[in-house]
Amino acid sequence: MVEISSLFLGLFGIVVNIITFIFSYNKTIGARNERAKTANNDIIKILKRNLIMERRVPKFEEINRLISSKIIEYKVRERD
Repeated sequence: MVEISSLFLGLFGIVVNIITFIFSYNKTIGARNERAKTANNDIIKILKRNLIMERRVPKFEEINRLISSKIIEYKVRERD
C-alpha cells in the first residue's frame, strides 16, 4: 500500500513538473511573438508615414537602419 502511494506521488510530481514547463515555455514564446508582431507593426507604421505624409520613398539603408533599431528596441531577432 505504501509503495503504491509513493509511486503515485512520484508520478504526480513528474506530471505537474511537465505541465508547469509547458505552460512557462508557451508564455515565453508567446511574449516573443507578441514583441515581434509589435515591432513589425511599428516598422510598417513608420514606412507608411514616410510614404504618405512626407511623400518620399526611404532608401534601402534607411530601412535597414529602422529595422535594426526596432530589433534592439523590442529585443527580438531579425528572423522573428
